[in-house]
Amino acid sequence: MPVLCSLPRWQSAASAFSNFCAITLPRTFFWSAALNVCEPFMSGAAGDGYMLIHTARDNTLRALDYVGRSPYASDPADFLDEEGRPDPEALGLGPKASLVPGAIGGWLKAHAEYGTLPREVVFAPAIEYAEGGFPLTIRGATFFQAGVERLNDEARAV
Repeated sequence: MPVLCSLPRWQSAASAFSNFCAITLPRTFFWSAALNVCEPFMSGAAGDGYMLIHTARDNTLRALDYVGRSPYASDPADFLDEEGRPDPEALGLGPKASLVPGAIGGWLKAHAEYGTLPREVVFAPAIEYAEGGFPLTIRGATFFQAGVERLNDEARAV
């Protein structure tokens, strides 16, 4: 399985894991979790999604919907600009943004029902990067810098 990532060290680890792993589900969590630490703007732990899971033993295809719900206090009018068109800035920011993130819940549900490796094994690379750090890419620095204006003073201090 080819591995695409801007971090060469992580790419090597992912390739090694890919060769070690016999099924696809743990790979999915491995990629998603580790990428979420190193490139959170690309991997979607704070997002939503769908997953198709095929189990060979019973030749069944299942769909998992882990799209979060809209916040109860949301009002569709809050997400329109002055001319009544969808406002991209309002759709993606703030406590009333259009969806509550569901990706991590989806990963954990799929792992609980179909996973074969312990969570400690599957999520170990992500934990290692979160605790030990990783080299920031130029692209990553650009994305992070673009969001600095949205941070309050306490967040900027970190």
